[in-house]
Amino acid sequence: MQDRIPQNPGRVLITPENGGAPFYATITRADNPLEVGTPLNKATLLSDELIEGLLTSLGITIPSLYLKHLTINKANVKSDFEKFLFEEDFFMSI
Repeated sequence: MQDRIPQNPGRVLITPENGGAPFYATITRADNPLEVGTPLNKATLLSDELIEGLLTSLGITIPSLYLKHLTINKANVKSDFEKFLFEEDFFMSI
């Protein structure tokens, strides 16, 4: 996982629903937050240390995880990803 690094932060392409010409705009939040909150980035969502710690606690090495998923045939990727998200014992099968 890597942080996104935009060339033009806050820039969006707006395409009017009424068929008008698309145009670029820069969005600046002006909501005067009472609490700024946690930024959405790699460090706050899924740090390397966190994922490595989780895998290590389950007895899984990073190379074995990559090898297992490199051998999955394309038709099974979605079902294996769903298992990863929803089944507690998915990592036990690796």
